[in-house]
Amino acid sequence: MSGPIVPPLTVSDEADGGSVSGRPITTIEVTSGTLTVSGRVATLDTSGSGGSPGTPAKSIQFNSDPAGTFTGSSQLLYETAANVGRIEMSSGAVATQPEIRTMTGRGLQISATDADESIRNQIVVFGENDAPDGIALYPATGLYVQVGDSTSTPAQITTRGATANMVLTTNLTEDKAKITLTAGADGDILVQTDNAGVLQLENTTTDADSVLSIMGNGTGDAKLDLQNASKRVWVLCDDNKKLKIQGGAAGNTFVFDVTSATGGITWPDGTTQISASSGGGGTTYVSPTTANASYDRINIAAAPFYGGNGYIGNLPHSSSTVMDNPTFWNYLSPFTANMASIKYYVSSSGATNVVLGIYTDAGGYPGALIGKATADVSATGYKDLTSYVESDGTTATTIPQTEGETYWVGYVRDTTAIAYTVYGVTANIGSTIMIQEPDDSNYDAYNLANSALALPATVTATDLSPRNSLPGGRIALAIK
Repeated sequence: MSGPIVPPLTVSDEADGGSVSGRPITTIEVTSGTLTVSGRVATLDTSGSGGSPGTPAKSIQFNSDPAGTFTGSSQLLYETAANVGRIEMSSGAVATQPEIRTMTGRGLQISATDADESIRNQIVVFGENDAPDGIALYPATGLYVQVGDSTSTPAQITTRGATANMVLTTNLTEDKAKITLTAGADGDILVQTDNAGVLQLENTTTDADSVLSIMGNGTGDAKLDLQNASKRVWVLCDDNKKLKIQGGAAGNTFVFDVTSATGGITWPDGTTQISASSGGGGTTYVSPTTANASYDRINIAAAPFYGGNGYIGNLPHSSSTVMDNPTFWNYLSPFTANMASIKYYVSSSGATNVVLGIYTDAGGYPGALIGKATADVSATGYKDLTSYVESDGTTATTIPQTEGETYWVGYVRDTTAIAYTVYGVTANIGSTIMIQEPDDSNYDAYNLANSALALPATVTATDLSPRNSLPGGRIALAIK
């Protein structure tokens, strides 16, 4: 006898709003989940138990290798607390770094938001497929990229390579962008080189001027403050076209006025010099345009520091070897111009030349050779030197003079033990020569014993010894 007739099996999810329905069904295959049968009821459980998460605690679960199993690692944790929410990572080896890496040339963004979840600050690491390239920091308007902690410990931005340069640049397509360094309230900005390094300002355009500009804000003055622990001076611009050099706050002040050609220099005592000729000291040169043009020279052997009780006469230079060493005596220049001529007179000839040079003053002693000429004394008569050379004896040069400035005449014969006679000032007055005893006051020259028969390019003061310009006095040199 057969049992009751059972309707064909129907499977449907339409009761739950689905759209899958099938009838008659003869086979049900279970590929994921658990199938149980009780009488005429088959139960398919696909909820699963979920299993247990991988250890350790707080580890972020990930699909392990081989795939299909979730696991955790002590190298990838998520830390939470009342005020904490962070992802912690570490690599397996010491001194190596965990990495977040994008794929296929993509970049990476890290963004912080405002309360409405709009982006506030952002770090972007651009990939190969991005434009532009590089690393970008985008703080919100008016905010800063901060370096260092909240203490006074200096923060550093440095290069990685030992010889790599650091370049701060604005947008390469913008020709008017500025780099601005701003300190905190009333703070200073210190630019410091390491050890004895040099701070250099230079542009990148060949033959272009490099300009260091100090700008006062609004009506504020531009000031350069030069100082160390014990010394200080200011270079100040507090008036249009006037430069001041001042000994610090309320110090003595020099003012260089370039508002016009007659602006001049104002000294700390309030006096003003408007041209080199008004500098004081020395003898004023009388120009041929205002006097007899035939009288256009000044004898510097009789000009200050000298003159008064001497006369022009024969000045014999003997064959004594003392005359093989250079002699130096000083004078105050009577004019401001290049020396055009040095005139002298030979009254008794000798088979030699005299090398005659003009030197700068170096603190009361002859310094560097400005120019020299070879004076012929092999024949009698007036001689005129109109061209000059440098210490190498060949390179042509000029001998510039500034009225009132001290210069030195140096001369020596170029052949030993040859006598000759020239006109000279036959008196020995030399108050500017350093002496040893009170009765040395007739000294008016220096002798350089270690430079026989030649003039040096530079005189070393410690090699000089005081002497009078014997035999007789100083060579009469009429210059213009």
